[in-house]
Amino acid sequence: MRKSSPFEAARTLLRGILGLPALAVHLAMMSGLVTVALAQTPPLRPHEPTPPASQTEPWLRGLPARRGLEPRPSGNESGPININTATLKELTRLKNIGRARANDIIKGRPYSNTDDLVQRDILPRYVYDEIKDSIIVGQE
Repeated sequence: MRKSSPFEAARTLLRGILGLPALAVHLAMMSGLVTVALAQTPPLRPHEPTPPASQTEPWLRGLPARRGLEPRPSGNESGPININTATLKELTRLKNIGRARANDIIKGRPYSNTDDLVQRDILPRYVYDEIKDSIIVGQE
């Protein structure tokens, strides 16, 4: 029988001990079971500073455009309006004249003079006094 050196005995022992676990790790890595442990973490991103609250509050954003909320013109820029022929849109441009009063003016046609609006109780006197310089009466 051949006598083995202590070095060879230790080597044989280590092969036996390390052989099976090393084989199991190798097989597990090949099958993808251990890939989670070996996966790299994504690189850290630099810190992005957030703006202070005073710059992100909603009152700093512009308001969206909304139809129908534009201020009405203060009068008729294109000259006086003929109350016998004016359209609903033209009449609503007058101060204190909304859709209801404009419809009442249209229903009461024809007018012989502008004061008919007050005489027929279509407009109150204070409204008529504000628009009397912006309206005229012409025959249809």
